[in-house]
Amino acid sequence: MLRQRLRIVAHEARHQYIAAHSANGLGADAARIWGDKNYEDFDGSDQANIVRRIHQSETDWSSATVHLELCPREKASPFA
Repeated sequence: MLRQRLRIVAHEARHQYIAAHSANGLGADAARIWGDKNYEDFDGSDQANIVRRIHQSETDWSSATVHLELCPREKASPFA
């Protein structure tokens, strides 16, 4: 039972990196989590896309900057 629950979590966590469902494997729409070996793992291309998106997110975050305007020109005070 724990294994099936982990598959559900993995399928949903995948959506953090890839919005659309894959054609096969654990990333498929309505993937069967019980009794069908075809849905136990992410298929090869889906797994490669997940890894690529994770690496891209890490790259994006490592080079991200934040601009915080404390006193916008439209306001005389940031507390107004």
